Amino acid sequence: MPARIKKEDYRCRMQEQLLKGLEEQVVHHKNQKRHESNKKIISWKELLSHKNQSTQQLQTLPQTPLFLTLLKP
Repeated sequence: MPARIKKEDYRCRMQEQLLKGLEEQVVHHKNQKRHESNKKIISWKELLSHKNQSTQQLQTLPQTPLFLTLLKP
C-alpha cells in the first residue's frame, strides 16, 4: 500500500511540474508577442514623427509659386 501511495504522489508531482513548465512557456510566449507588438507601435510612432517633421519642413519653405521661381534671373 505505501508503495502505491508513493507512486501516486510521484505521478502527481510530475504532472504539477509539467503544468508549471507549460504555464511558463505560455507566459514567455505572451511576453514575446507583447514585445513584438510594442516594437510595431514604436515603429509606427517613428514613422508618424518623421512624416510630421517632413510636413513641418515643407510648411516652412517659402510659398513662392514654382513658375515665378523659374522666371527669376
